Order: sequence, then C-alpha cells, then structure tokens
Amino acid sequence: MIRSLSGWVKDIETPQDLRLKDLLAALPPVTVPESYRCVPDPDIMDQGGTSECVAYAHTLARLIQERLEGAPTPRFDPHSLYMECKRNDFYPGLGTYPKVCCDIMLHKGMPVSGKAPNCWDKLFAPKVEAGFDGRYKLGAYWRLTPDLSVEQIKQAIFLFGPITSACNWDVRWMNMPLHSVFPDPSGKHDGGHCVCQQGYNSLGIEFDNSWGKILWGVGGISTMPWDMYMEYVLKSGDVMKLQDTVTANKAFRSLLK
Repeated sequence: MIRSLSGWVKDIETPQDLRLKDLLAALPPVTVPESYRCVPDPDIMDQGGTSECVAYAHTLARLIQERLEGAPTPRFDPHSLYMECKRNDFYPGLGTYPKVCCDIMLHKGMPVSGKAPNCWDKLFAPKVEAGFDGRYKLGAYWRLTPDLSVEQIKQAIFLFGPITSACNWDVRWMNMPLHSVFPDPSGKHDGGHCVCQQGYNSLGIEFDNSWGKILWGVGGISTMPWDMYMEYVLKSGDVMKLQDTVTANKAFRSLLK
C-alpha cells in the first residue's frame, strides 16, 4: 500500500507552550528501569494511504492512557479527529499540526465511534464522522524540547505514559518489514510523519507506528537509537506529551506517596 508522507505540518512554538522539562524539575528524583513499556500489547493502527498520521498517533496515545487507568477501551475514531483538525488548522494542504490536534483533545475530548476503524474504510467506505465525547478531554499537554536528556525522556514515558513524535521521515524508514531497529537515515525525505512512543529499551525509543503490523517493523514496532532520535526528531520535530489527568500514570501516583 502506498503510504502518505504529507501528514505532519511543523508547529509554531510559542512562549505559552507548556514544557515538560519544567514539570519534571518540580518532581522528586526518580530512577527509571532500563526497559519499559506502558502496555505490552498496543492496539497498532493502520491509517491506510491517508495523511492522518497526527490524529492516529495521538489517538493511540490516548487509548494507551485509558489502558493505564484500567478503563474499558473506547473506540476512538482518528479519522473524525483529523477532520476536526482540518476545520481548525487553517492549513490548505494535507496533514495538520500536532498542537491543533492537542488543543481539540483538550477542549472537545475524543470522537467515539460505534465500530472499530480499519484501513479499507479510509479508502473505500463512506466516511461518517463520529461525535466528540467530552468525558475524554485532556487535562493538559506539554512539549518536549531539545534541551531534554535521554534520561528525562525516559522519565516522561515512565511517569506519565506515551508521547507522540513528528519529524521528517527518511526514505529508508518507509518499508521496514521485520526491522527491529531503524536503519541509518539516507538524508532524503519526501515529507513528515507522526508516531506514538510508549516504551524504550537498552537500544533506544520504541516507535508504535500506524502502518499496520505486517509491512513495517516487527508487528508495527521498531526501535530508533537514542542518538538518532535526539538528532533527527527532538531537535527539529514536534514531540508532545498528553495527559488526561496529571496523576494518570500509576508510576507517577506511586512516586507521590
């Protein structure tokens, strides 16, 4: 299937953006494990040939948050989230800004569908949008800035749950069946992509992609080495941390006791 790389539009950062580094600085010191995943078996999605990666990555992050809470997993609809982004982003092309997506989740909640989406629906079936449910509003979202360390990014995931990362997507990262680790970039890209990260290991940070479980990574997951992530993603991309409530993650709650 042809994948679209026109899904991410670079955010315009402002002084009003909340920065995760400030939140981490207010917490007591914490030692994180060498390897960690929020949930062992994520609901890997498939956006098909659409340009809706920003909505898919943030939807998966939101689903993982619900699972961290032990709540029943709703059928969030990433397509409806994307369409709401396009009504609000004032960007004429395909794709959208991560911050616009976060703002919609903050103020409106999440669109909840009556059926589970699949990639063929995005190509052939009539696109019926789901209504937004205010019970799933975010409590806040923070930007991960280039001055963070690897240890602080691990803390962000361990204490608060998944993050989303958007960056220019190298052509060598397009088709990676059974690649458990990202290959070195070629320096050539045709656009940007947004992906959810809910874990890390001794090699780097794990990308839970929205291109299905077969044609990319191992079951839809691949590890980007830390030096590559810090250089190609954190420096020039958009990395966000969502939270439905500030104390949602069980690891964070235990830290405060």
